[in-house]
Amino acid sequence: MVRDVESESPRVLIIDDDESMRLTTAAALEHCETYLAESAARAVKLMTEIRFDAVICDMVMPAMTGAELYDSLPVDSVLRHRFLFMTGGGLPVAIQSFLALTAVPILKKPFRVSQLREAVDSLVAS
Repeated sequence: MVRDVESESPRVLIIDDDESMRLTTAAALEHCETYLAESAARAVKLMTEIRFDAVICDMVMPAMTGAELYDSLPVDSVLRHRFLFMTGGGLPVAIQSFLALTAVPILKKPFRVSQLREAVDSLVAS
């Protein structure tokens, strides 16, 4: 279901173990209703309580990686098509293979605010 962006702000979940990255990303998405999670475990809880239009997730986090979080979603979950990864470093071969198989978009840190907004708007419109 596509939300009418003019009548309701898209709900975006931002998952990153770095607090400053969560806050900066949320500030850049002032046109969205943002929710923040410091871990994949917290994100899973929020995803059971709230319907999100897009998920922005750090790829490398302690305990559960972004790829593991994505894989934990039900195969028929609409969020599988509204997921955006971000990462600040080189990616291990296993994660590169995962990205190639899933075709989930990825933003490399540091990214421009315009890149972030464009990526999120594209996900929400899908």
